[in-house]
Amino acid sequence: MKKIFFIAATILFTLNTQAQTFKEEPVIVVNGQGSVKVQPDEVVLTIGSEIKGKDASTVKKENDKVMAKMISFLKKEKISEKDYQTQNVSLNRQYDYETKTEYYVASQILTIQLNDLSKYETIMFGLVDAGANTIQGVEFKSSKTNDYESEARSKAVDNAKIKAKDYGKALKQDVGSAVFLSENSHVINPRIYNLEAKMLSADSANRQTVAPGEIEITSNIVVHFQLRK
Repeated sequence: MKKIFFIAATILFTLNTQAQTFKEEPVIVVNGQGSVKVQPDEVVLTIGSEIKGKDASTVKKENDKVMAKMISFLKKEKISEKDYQTQNVSLNRQYDYETKTEYYVASQILTIQLNDLSKYETIMFGLVDAGANTIQGVEFKSSKTNDYESEARSKAVDNAKIKAKDYGKALKQDVGSAVFLSENSHVINPRIYNLEAKMLSADSANRQTVAPGEIEITSNIVVHFQLRK
């Protein structure tokens, strides 16, 4: 029993000694923000066809014809096959409660990556002419997002250093090295949702139909700096 008590007392003494030896180093905690705004040079189109009718087989075949024309047009415009993909193929039976009749809806969507923003009007009008009648979204992007993210991070760190220096000066204490950093960053790509295909009429073929705007890339960080007397 005495031996157990001696061991417990030794452990307690060791822990107490370590606690007295360890001193929590004072730190100053600041937020840093960095932002970069750039012009997009790419666009992703989410566009397709929706056909309604009384016969399931008929609407499916009509929808397939439209999609075949759309894909043929993309090939004619030399859009690489790796840059477009079929999404959301569906055939559903619907019921109209007002007329008390059943009908079928066949739909199919293509997601298309355009690496040359200048082709937007040509591709969009060509797809509509091929029969596309559903535009679920248009998203503008940058091919250099990774580079701009690095720039935004650097700006956030510089901003955090300036804040820490200002607080240190006010406190009449020196600011040392960073001992902790966490990041919360995001990219805001301009996006148009559910654009109506009928808006892209032949009369507007020679006019600009969308404004790409700017992409905003931001970095928000929290940094702990050593604080010395």
